[in-house]
Amino acid sequence: MKILNDDASIDVITIDAAQRELLRPLIAAAPRIDFETAEEQNRAISVFGPGILAKSRVANATRPITLSIAGEGRRIDQVTPTFDSHDAISNEAVFVRDALRANGFASTIYSPLIGERSAAEAASYVPECVRDADVVIYHFGIGSSVSADFARLRNRRALWYHNITPAAYFRQYSPMMTHLLEMGRAQLEAMIPLVDTLIADSEFNARELAEITNKAVDVVPFAIDFRRFDALPDASAVPTCDGARWLVVGRIVPNKGLLRLVRAFAAYAAVHRDAQLVLAGAYRASDPFHLHLRFEVDKLGLDERVVFAGSVTDGQLLALYESADIYVTLSEHEGFCVPIVEAMFFDVPVIASTAGAIPETLGAAGIMVEDDAESSEIAALIEAVLTDEDVRSALLAAQRLRRQAFLPESTGPPLWAAIEHALPARSSGV
Repeated sequence: MKILNDDASIDVITIDAAQRELLRPLIAAAPRIDFETAEEQNRAISVFGPGILAKSRVANATRPITLSIAGEGRRIDQVTPTFDSHDAISNEAVFVRDALRANGFASTIYSPLIGERSAAEAASYVPECVRDADVVIYHFGIGSSVSADFARLRNRRALWYHNITPAAYFRQYSPMMTHLLEMGRAQLEAMIPLVDTLIADSEFNARELAEITNKAVDVVPFAIDFRRFDALPDASAVPTCDGARWLVVGRIVPNKGLLRLVRAFAAYAAVHRDAQLVLAGAYRASDPFHLHLRFEVDKLGLDERVVFAGSVTDGQLLALYESADIYVTLSEHEGFCVPIVEAMFFDVPVIASTAGAIPETLGAAGIMVEDDAESSEIAALIEAVLTDEDVRSALLAAQRLRRQAFLPESTGPPLWAAIEHALPARSSGV
């Protein structure tokens, strides 16, 4: 591994934990890092985490490519109902925008609701803001007044479907969310005949679209933006733990299977009293589902073992992944599930449910839990992964192979195929 600003070669095999912390500032300051082999790249990821890939030519997310339709003089804008830098769909929009700009396109992200920490990445949405765009990409996953505006546009339109969570999950907790999800389903069916291009981020989502329309669907998997992990870890969100740390990343919402996860952790913690479960994801303190989950945690006597980390910064998330012993998601509905890919890049063993697109995303690289598995069975499975070095090594080897499918050189070609399908052809000689 060569750090270009220092022309220094570092053997990552011999680096211990103390040396790694000393080298982190050097890694963070380097403009580019080269790897001679894929094996060397994998070793560097294991030592420093996937943020190191943000500086690698191997995984340069915005590298110029050759298109049959030139970007110069063209504009492709994106619209999202909400935008927040810690949201997977928002991060995907940023990745796409930066790739477009690197290839000569003008491109802006617009949203009517922009998170406090995200103002620099998106512009405030008004209906006329995209009138000059050659193509407008609408990231769709929930009902919104923006959908009506999108349906009336005269631009070429691409609808990027990220899946709609079934409204039934929220019915007992949030009438508003239930309404928005039901609205989204109705809006989706109304908009599909009007759009020029359909994009989905998984075959699972593409199959849902195929139930509504015969139009072709471009499948563009999520590209992991390693720049968010090109930071120094911030341990302020990592509570003290003497035992095994379970981690799950994502919003505290009913479809994520968190009640079942807490019960499985209770079975594990009954034997391993120093274990810890960290829930890293945004929630509102007064949200009914959050209160239900807190009640379950208290009822099981886990209030000191289950940590609600809330919304975390990139540095805090980096520290959480690095300190996790196992990543566990028992989600009941997913259109992709980005955190399990992130966990793979941090060499954290993944245990997951079989819901939605998770089997597709995980491939053969993780251990999946059937819907009827008991809490004690899940706990025993996790115990085996954490204590049997052969099992853990085989699992991590499979994950290192699978994660290559989510490097930009793998996700880039389907992205550009979808972009070319969405763009109007220029007349000959232009």
